[in-house]
Amino acid sequence: MTDENKKRFYSQLGKTISIKRNEVQLSQAQVAERVSMSRASIVNIEKGRQYPPAHLLWSLSKVFNIELEDLFPEFDLITEKINPNFEKLLKSINPEKSEIINSFLQKRA
Repeated sequence: MTDENKKRFYSQLGKTISIKRNEVQLSQAQVAERVSMSRASIVNIEKGRQYPPAHLLWSLSKVFNIELEDLFPEFDLITEKINPNFEKLLKSINPEKSEIINSFLQKRA
């Protein structure tokens, strides 16, 4: 994942956390208290400036009474421009196999 993708992902994750927090009508301070963090940390997570560890995401899902995966935003990676020679090779491959290869490459970016 590129630095740009990482920033976009955590920014979107923070927005999702903020939305879920508001849906259950909790303040940032109330959420912070329930997950044993400072309010400033919750603010920074919601703004995408602080990257929450996995155990915190699990705790937040419990506080919001949602499934963990509901915190994760729909996310499309921004990939670098593909090498033209590789693109020609992909076009020569069976379209079904090409999709599998593209999917794999996007997950590795």
